Amino acid sequence: MKKLAVDKRLFASRLHEFYAKFKTYTEEQELQVKVADYLDDLEKKDLIINWWHTPNGAYYGKGWLARKYGLLMRLLGVKKGIPDIQIIAHREFVFIELKTPKGRVSTEQNDFLECLKRQTTIHWIHGFCTSVDEVEKTLIEGAVI
Repeated sequence: MKKLAVDKRLFASRLHEFYAKFKTYTEEQELQVKVADYLDDLEKKDLIINWWHTPNGAYYGKGWLARKYGLLMRLLGVKKGIPDIQIIAHREFVFIELKTPKGRVSTEQNDFLECLKRQTTIHWIHGFCTSVDEVEKTLIEGAVI
């Protein structure tokens, strides 16, 4: 099967237009798209090795179907408190939790950070960020880029 080449930036801008039109795009999702674009650029420049987003905070709606899907996600291993973004850099593992300016850190997210502090032996950096600039600052201060 032939793989289609997709212009990710064009797709992201069209997706943004769609969400803006139908008002289903949250402020945090908009931030996620911007950060994803920024991290893709860092990856292309070989400043980071790889990165991914873990969509643990997905909202599935109301009703029995939403409960069923939520249960399926828990059975598949989705866990509360895992940061939104994980980055493998050349010497570090970076965890970034994205928040809107009004957003607040959950108990589970704080528990994850405390677990890292207590039990890990790898070098890691953790940040709570509300903008692409804060993500960049976290990576610079951690000597990742």
